[in-house]
Amino acid sequence: MLTRRTHRIAMLGLCVAAASAAAAAPSHADVVPADSLLGRTLYVSPQGSDGTTRMAAARNPLATITKAIKLAQPGDTIVVKGGTYVGAAGYGATPGRSDAPIRLQNAPGERVVIQGTLQLENADYWRVSGINVTRGAGDGRKEFLVKFDGGTGWSFVNSEVWGTIGVSNVMVSSSPKNGTPKNYRIAGNCIHDNNASGGAFMNFHNIYLMPGYHSGPGVIERNVLFDTENGAAIKAAGPDAATGAADVRIRRNTITRSAAGVIIGYASRRIEVRNNLIAQQLMKPPPGAQYVKNYNAAVIGNHVTGSGNKVVSTALSGFPKLISNTGDSSRPVKGALTRRTTPKFSGRVSCSGFVPASSPATEYGRYS
Repeated sequence: MLTRRTHRIAMLGLCVAAASAAAAAPSHADVVPADSLLGRTLYVSPQGSDGTTRMAAARNPLATITKAIKLAQPGDTIVVKGGTYVGAAGYGATPGRSDAPIRLQNAPGERVVIQGTLQLENADYWRVSGINVTRGAGDGRKEFLVKFDGGTGWSFVNSEVWGTIGVSNVMVSSSPKNGTPKNYRIAGNCIHDNNASGGAFMNFHNIYLMPGYHSGPGVIERNVLFDTENGAAIKAAGPDAATGAADVRIRRNTITRSAAGVIIGYASRRIEVRNNLIAQQLMKPPPGAQYVKNYNAAVIGNHVTGSGNKVVSTALSGFPKLISNTGDSSRPVKGALTRRTTPKFSGRVSCSGFVPASSPATEYGRYS
């Protein structure tokens, strides 16, 4: 299964256009001084060198994203030239400030791919855009490809993440060291193909939210999420009742080809699913999978004890029903103003596909 799906992805040439919010490059070779109100611009290129003595100026770029992340200070911008960067990136980040965020972004019009992982801890006010991440060819099973642990005011936008063989493509978590995420945003991305196999509980997802019950607010919006046949496009719950998510707005996403669209579990609270398009259920449970019968709806409440979880103005197609709660959910997920529709998606199975061609489907999801 893994070989076939990997081949399919390669043949389709899945890609997402990374939006460019990059600041204009300075006209001189040296970067702006660190004490400037504008901060510095650090450059990274596959042809660069981490041994440069000129602080990653345009003519002397660094070779790795990891080095640039370790050097960046509040107000700085990291501009990454197009190419493939192999390995783990993100360790050693310094928090930004609300008045001096740190930006990590692709060079305008150039495609950046990390073959490995991107992990940012306590990344206050980091703005990540156009940084695509996929599993390295020789990498084993990992919990995530992109992870944000703690951090206030961070965002991850306009990127593609795909091909994990682990728990999730994107994970949001908390820890005693880094605290709980606050005011975070995941938007405009294409996140697809969780290729994990096995696992009796079908616990492999595209986005896994377990930042804690005191986290938030968070926004997950205008993403395209597909091919998670052994789990959910978005799961807002931890592996047990000790952790989960709170105050998350999951809105205007296009979700397709997944066993479940959204799972809300345990004491997760105030999760709002609004104006999403959830279509084309595709379920491929591994041999011996348990609780397959629970995957009978676009939105699933699993042992829900948290309050304020709801589905509003969301369209579905190809699922038996919109909402299903397990019998032991003392505070079941509720829904209102929902509707069935036939989206008649145009395009192929790719990041640029899944554009609905029929009304009223055009009123929901990523392209509404």
